[in-house]
Amino acid sequence: MNIDKSYTSRLINHLLRKKLVNKTISQQDHRSNVLNLTAQGIKLCKELDTKSDDQIEKLLSGLDVDQKQEFYKAVVTINQLLFNGGK
Repeated sequence: MNIDKSYTSRLINHLLRKKLVNKTISQQDHRSNVLNLTAQGIKLCKELDTKSDDQIEKLLSGLDVDQKQEFYKAVVTINQLLFNGGK
């Protein structure tokens, strides 16, 4: 991902202020920081996952079984192209 460092820093600081992540110094490399979700961050992720699942189910509800299978195959292909270099 090509994300600007200053944007990344602002985003992390926003998550820290909202108490959604914790930041600690890496034990392996003291020049690096490790980010972990807080309990509140985990709760929010679960809520977002549930809402996302519900939204996708609603979008696909009008498709029959064969159409859903075709859709899922297309999603797998897209993931392979984007994240596995087309392999």
